[in-house]
Amino acid sequence: MTRHPYPKRRAFFAMRYVRLLGKICLANQLGPDACWLLTVIVTLEDAKSYRDAVTFWNEQLAPLVGCPNVWSLIRLRKRVVDAGWLHYEAGGKGQPGRYWAVVPPRFEGMDDLPADENPAEYADGSLTPVPTNPQQNRKTTATEPQDNRNRDATEPQEKRQTSLPVPVPGPGPKEPPLPPEGGAAAEPPAGEAAPKPKKTRTKTARDHLFDALVEVTASDREVSGGYVNKLVGKLVKADPPYTPDEVRRFGDPAFLAAALPWLAGVPTIGIIEKHIGLVRRPVTPGAAHGRAAGPARPGRVEARPGQFDHLDAGTVPPEFFAPAQPPGGPGD
Repeated sequence: MTRHPYPKRRAFFAMRYVRLLGKICLANQLGPDACWLLTVIVTLEDAKSYRDAVTFWNEQLAPLVGCPNVWSLIRLRKRVVDAGWLHYEAGGKGQPGRYWAVVPPRFEGMDDLPADENPAEYADGSLTPVPTNPQQNRKTTATEPQDNRNRDATEPQEKRQTSLPVPVPGPGPKEPPLPPEGGAAAEPPAGEAAPKPKKTRTKTARDHLFDALVEVTASDREVSGGYVNKLVGKLVKADPPYTPDEVRRFGDPAFLAAALPWLAGVPTIGIIEKHIGLVRRPVTPGAAHGRAAGPARPGRVEARPGQFDHLDAGTVPPEFFAPAQPPGGPGD
């Protein structure tokens, strides 16, 4: 492959080239990965003082430009070369590829003026703004500061004209006046209305029911408030709704001892949700699990103490103690 000579570069070519990429919005045409590839190449040309082309192996250049593999680099490089922004010469055996940035002919005559300033300040095409005030041309003496590092913080600095709008600070929030030393509230300024007093919230039936549940279950308002609110919603939907007095009656130790003798300690949210109905029907002492004491149900009959003490082994037939015969044995 023919090796082309490296072109001659002007001073600060890399900075002018990068500014050109941004000025024509090349990232919208070729993508940000293409712009980054060109930026890496042209800045490394600047690092070599524009003496020769930049050389890279594919495996070496791919991670520098963010390509996950060599094939991705090859596709990216082809897109940039076809667009006319990159010169590439493939390497050979033991020779890496050669790169340098190229400005397409249609962009060679574009000026290097900033895109965010007033173009009238750069009438001569240079990067130095044309002063509009003759006093700006005066030479600084040895006693005058050359930069802003020696300026006083209170000294106003020169404002440079720009096309961007300058934000104007708005009026800040007014601080309330301090109360007088006597402790009395300060009177509002003339023309301003006095602040309205805060209204105190009146507790509803749900609030009283919530307080009763917290009291009976010894729950924490912040930690268990969500569970308590769910039970409040169920209790107010009952027909008729449960009242705080009924909840407090359920938590009475005497009532719990009669209705739920198996319960130890204070009732939980789940216990109240399951057995709150006991407070609306009579409960006899000894009732448990929500069932009132009543007639005994048929079940296993227990022997009375000493009922069979008069019996001994001699009165029981010997066949009672004989081992059971397996099926198919004698007697079948």
